[in-house]
Amino acid sequence: MSTILVVEDEDILREVVFDYLTASGYKVLEAADGEQALELFNANSVDLVILDIVLPKIDGWSVCRRIRKQSNVPIIILTARSDEDDSLLGYELGADDYLFVEQIRDFQAKLLSDGAASLESVSELVTAENLVEYKIVIQPIEENGEPGYIFAMTSLQPVGEAIGVMQEFYPYLIGFTFLSVVLLAFFFSKWLTKPLIAINETTGKIAQLDFSEKLPVRSGDEIGELSRNINYLSDQMESYITQLKKDLDKERQLENVRREFIANVSHELKTPLAVMRSCLSILRDGIAVEKKEHYFQAMENEVERMDALVANMLDLAKFASGTYKPSMAPFRIDHVVNDVCRSLTAQLQAKNVNIKRDLLPMTVVGHEGLISRVINNFLSNAIRHTPSGKTIAISVEAQGEEALISVENEGSRILDDDMARIWTQFYRSDRTGKSGTGLGLSISKEILELHCARYTVENTENGVRFSFTLPIEH
Repeated sequence: MSTILVVEDEDILREVVFDYLTASGYKVLEAADGEQALELFNANSVDLVILDIVLPKIDGWSVCRRIRKQSNVPIIILTARSDEDDSLLGYELGADDYLFVEQIRDFQAKLLSDGAASLESVSELVTAENLVEYKIVIQPIEENGEPGYIFAMTSLQPVGEAIGVMQEFYPYLIGFTFLSVVLLAFFFSKWLTKPLIAINETTGKIAQLDFSEKLPVRSGDEIGELSRNINYLSDQMESYITQLKKDLDKERQLENVRREFIANVSHELKTPLAVMRSCLSILRDGIAVEKKEHYFQAMENEVERMDALVANMLDLAKFASGTYKPSMAPFRIDHVVNDVCRSLTAQLQAKNVNIKRDLLPMTVVGHEGLISRVINNFLSNAIRHTPSGKTIAISVEAQGEEALISVENEGSRILDDDMARIWTQFYRSDRTGKSGTGLGLSISKEILELHCARYTVENTENGVRFSFTLPIEH
């Protein structure tokens, strides 16, 4: 509870102030002169001093001066003297405010005059002292059936000063506010439109089938979700278009294979058909009757050649189509090489060609039938190009995790121009002549690529070597 010291020599006025403050919940100390006021102030913890100026023993000015020397407790001057000199002196001595009792007494006198009506509602009095405006608010009340009044006073100086400051700085405030609004609007618009501009640029690139740029996703709002969906759409479109391009390229390759197949068939069938037509003509005309069996044998050879040619072309088209997937299984590669050598014994003996085998027993993974065909093609090709009395060397050796299968024949080397085209369909080098169908090495190439094998052909010191690799089965 706050303690208020009331110093007033008028008993009735002191009693009125005491009753009001007590009713408001304050603890009130009363002093009738300046000496008693100082004693009570020093003996108690006082939160507010209401001080009259004209006091017996020690006047109010002296009391105010002594209290201010030892404490900063608020002091309100309660006086009927309101001239400017007294007000300035009070403020100079440390008083915090004035209560103008003179205005209150004038109000009381009006109420007590003959014929004066009682106050029914709140009334306000405005007075000015020392160039400072004060407002006194009078609130009528009724207590125990008796009318009464509450007086409240406040200074209007702080309000006026605040209004003056606001009026002085109002143009600057308006300018600052306008500038702030413009800057905020600019930065907000940049912040809002930046992702939209990026979205527009990215979607424009997507429309041109450029999927290299992705939108940054920095938030979880609608713009962030839109950016995420556009990135997903871009990835999906890029994936579909890439796959479509691959399918189109594959389709073009297949179309090229079909066209080349038809062209090569037409070309390769012309010679045997011409031979057969010539043989039939000479037999029909009865010319060189003694060579009848010779011409029949020639036609039979051409039929067998045509049969082999068609079979090889069909196999080549199947292997190059990209749809054929051979089944892989482990098998002994050294056994396959021995089987192929036995099947070609007649050709080796007819050509008087020696064969040297250096085969490491080894199990590899692949399609046994297709790999046997590759070895047969390499060895048949070597027999055709090995002079009589020379040697063909076949080897199987380990090379890391792979088996290296090599077929090397002694004889003439392959020219550099022929080396780059040796695997091409129907291509025959000068060293080959017209023997064979011209498809053996092309078929071998397709088979090895189906096995993802590494294969090569190279000139050696004594001739030519064909080789390829297969994975070793552990």
